[in-house]
Amino acid sequence: MANIYDLPNEILLILIYFLDISDILSLRQTCHLMHAAIQDKSVWTSLLKQQKYQIPFVASLREPHSPYVLGLDASVLQSEVLTARRTDRLWLANRRRPPIKLYPSGNVQLIGLNVFLDKWLLAVYGEGMHLWDLDLNLCSEFPGFRCASLALSKSGFASYTAALDDSNARILIVLKKHSSISPFVTLLYEIPLVSPHFHLVCNIGSNPLYSPRHIDPVHNVVLSSHACSVELLDWTKEDSPPVMITTRGENLEEMYTAIQDVHLFGPYMIVFKTRSIELHPLPSDLRRGLSALQHNLPILKHKFSKTFRSFVISEFTTNEPSDILTLDFLALDVIHGLFHYTIQVTISVPSLQVNLTGLNSLSNLIYRQSPIKPFVLQDAYADPRHTPLYVQESSVFESSPEAPPDVWATREDNAGGFISAYCMGPQAMRAVWMERSRGSMVREIVAARLQCPSEVQDLEEVMSIDARIVHDESSYDLREDFTHCALGEATGRIILGNRAGDLFLLSVDK
Repeated sequence: MANIYDLPNEILLILIYFLDISDILSLRQTCHLMHAAIQDKSVWTSLLKQQKYQIPFVASLREPHSPYVLGLDASVLQSEVLTARRTDRLWLANRRRPPIKLYPSGNVQLIGLNVFLDKWLLAVYGEGMHLWDLDLNLCSEFPGFRCASLALSKSGFASYTAALDDSNARILIVLKKHSSISPFVTLLYEIPLVSPHFHLVCNIGSNPLYSPRHIDPVHNVVLSSHACSVELLDWTKEDSPPVMITTRGENLEEMYTAIQDVHLFGPYMIVFKTRSIELHPLPSDLRRGLSALQHNLPILKHKFSKTFRSFVISEFTTNEPSDILTLDFLALDVIHGLFHYTIQVTISVPSLQVNLTGLNSLSNLIYRQSPIKPFVLQDAYADPRHTPLYVQESSVFESSPEAPPDVWATREDNAGGFISAYCMGPQAMRAVWMERSRGSMVREIVAARLQCPSEVQDLEEVMSIDARIVHDESSYDLREDFTHCALGEATGRIILGNRAGDLFLLSVDK
């Protein structure tokens, strides 16, 4: 009779590769032979490759065959995989410990929060900027370590955007002053992460009416918007005028569809409006990739029936074949709730597909999703450079007149609430929002696990986002309302900012 102890180690490893991580953890406790085989680094590299599509990992571990991962010791790689799995299991669990307050900055007018690489917290105030290293804790009373600060003038700075460069070596920040009592200023700062400090790169000559939306370090471009126009400005070319792109359509009703956010999306500029999404081709000198240069790209558009006042956008990924781009975003309708969409763009066709993959409903008149049917505009006299080739129009999760009123409600017990702040991780696997019912002083911190389109079985049925209340705070002081939040997606750290400018850290229980 064959004995497992007689099997070569190579055969044991092949068998182990077919097991789930929970089975592997159980198997390594059976005998010394299995324990020794499971300690092999190839086992944990394989598990990392399998789980990176299900669990968010820090940026350095997202490529299992990168030089960094290949250089890790087997015990270190095993610890990283098990820590990520444990964090995922506890992500939706109730937090036993309350949020811990970060060291006070002395600033009040909080504009926004960003977490980069699950380690660096950037807090931008009207009075200054601060950078925290969340992995360091040199003071037992406060979490994290504030490693850089910059004082700004007392008034005027009201909008900003920040991004990480391609090498993950520095953070770029564009800060804009909108003030009637002082000159308009647009400043570009950088923070080298090797030795963190705020360094002023240049003063950008941007239109004073435009608000910064996105920084693209690859093209050295800042994207700003105002009403229905977008400005692309290369900060390395002082004498070069900005490129202006107008997104206003012929329909006068589109004047009420203002731009909320703008990003570069492969060879396209993706424009998020209150009632639509538009993809405008970039100038040829800003395009990358053979497919993008070979095709005469049209304008693509998707219309919404809801009114979205803000968006949170993930990193975009390139799928095989390489001309397919994917992007996730959260959109907030203050009446109906929070919507999770996935965008897929095929450059070679070209085509735009928008799928609703999840919903956190605040309304009891939301029922189902109508099918999305793209159609081609038939206006023969329209200018093809400014007319969308494909327009998708969907009545997404509208109330159904055929259904009786008692089946309209998706979350009737929670109708009438509102969301004061929300965020999503760059890998679009986790999200957080602050929710409160009207007439209640309880602020609920909700953690969510987001689905990918392949996990959605029926696109015509309501798919609620998998979310749980992980902590709540009660106070009559409106200054303690959470108005901003940020997320360390892989580590499970939630950063909260209230109206008084205080910052708090809520971690997963270990």
